[in-house]
Parts: sequence; C-alpha cells; structure tokens
Amino acid sequence: MSKKRREGPTSGETAGGIRRRRFLAATAAGVVATRAAMGSAASGPDKKHRVAVIGHTGRGDYGHGLDRVWLDVPETRIVAVADADPQGLARTVKRLGQPKGFTGYFDSVRNGRGKQTRFGLRIFGSQGALHLYETGYLPAVHFLPDSAWSSGRTGKSWVAVSSAGPGKPEPLTAGDLHAGNVAAVEDLIAAVQKDRLPVSNVYEARTATEMIVAVFQSQRLGRPVTFPLKDRQNPLAPLA
Repeated sequence: MSKKRREGPTSGETAGGIRRRRFLAATAAGVVATRAAMGSAASGPDKKHRVAVIGHTGRGDYGHGLDRVWLDVPETRIVAVADADPQGLARTVKRLGQPKGFTGYFDSVRNGRGKQTRFGLRIFGSQGALHLYETGYLPAVHFLPDSAWSSGRTGKSWVAVSSAGPGKPEPLTAGDLHAGNVAAVEDLIAAVQKDRLPVSNVYEARTATEMIVAVFQSQRLGRPVTFPLKDRQNPLAPLA
C-alpha cells in the first residue's frame, strides 16, 4: 500500500468553511471546547476559555479522562456538562467542580456498550518493523531493524524507541493518557490564540481515516491502493 499525502483543504473545502461531514469527522468525541463569543480568545472577568464537556455514561463515558483534563489547564474553565444518563451527569458535575449540567447526547452508534481493551499496532516496512503497544502520550514503541521482519532468522533485536530516538533514554517523565490530554488541550488553546490549526486537526484526522479505509479497500480488492483513494465510498458497503 503506497501513500501520497494531501496537505490542507481540497477543492470546495476551506479551513473556515468545512462541509458538514468534514465538520462531524473533526469533532472530538466526548469533549468540546467552545468560545462564548466568536473572535475573542477568552471571555469573562477571569479571561479564561470556557469549556463545555459532553459525554455519555455507559456508552463511551468521557473517553480516557477527557473530562478531567480541563481541571489541569489553568487557561480554561468548565462551565457546562452534558450527559444522557442522569446519574452519570450528577457524578460528573460533582467531579468537575459543579458546572451547569444538561441532559443531552449526540445520536450516533447504538448499543455501543463495552469494556475498554488493550491493543497494539505493528507496522511493517522496507527497513524493518515498528511495534506500538498501549496508548498514551508516550506509548511503548519498539523497532526491529530487519527488512526480513524475522528476528529469529537474522538475529536482529528489537530496539526501544523513546521521544529522543531509537535506543536512547526517555527524557520525558509524564507519559500517561492524562499527559497526552493536557498536551492536546494546550495545543488547542494555542491554536485559538494564534489563529492556526491545531496539530491534531481535521485534515490530519481525514488522513488517518483514509489510511484505515484503505486497509479495508486493499483487502477487498486484493491489491495495493494509492492515496488519495479514487473510490470515495465505504469499502465495506459492497460486502453488506
């Protein structure tokens, strides 16, 4: 599977005028940060960004601590919480410092209940393989410098990869999910203040989604596919 990266808006699509389905794809599940008045970086006497937290207890809850992350970002203030479950709403309102609570939800995937599971990802390339395990700001990453992908035959060993590079000690101390959430929120605030796209923006989300779709498309067609995908339909639809 080969990839040709697309940067920025495409025809008929701008950062300031994203079509509805692009907007929905860009909306972060569970947490929405809003500004009370468009055009102002912050509002209120404390000059903090006002945040509304949206979750659904029992059906995704609030992600991996995406509700609590705002408590550790001094530039923000939680002003509202929405949850379809009344009891879950009451607990969340208490946990987040008594903001206003609203019973509401986004109608999306039904019967989405389930326990969180551990997962990993292995990527194979021409120079070796990468193994990523678990999630967080600093997931466990190992690199096998073996183009044959077979350490048993070649004697090559997996090398731990830190934020400083392969085989180097990790200079960062906070690497859990919460640290990643804080970093994402701080970047979001900087994007608002500097009028730029956040690092994790709608176009990056589109690229990641297209990569996932390409895996299914390649499997269905039995051959490699290129980017951007020519077939813009759901590759699983013909199998229904």
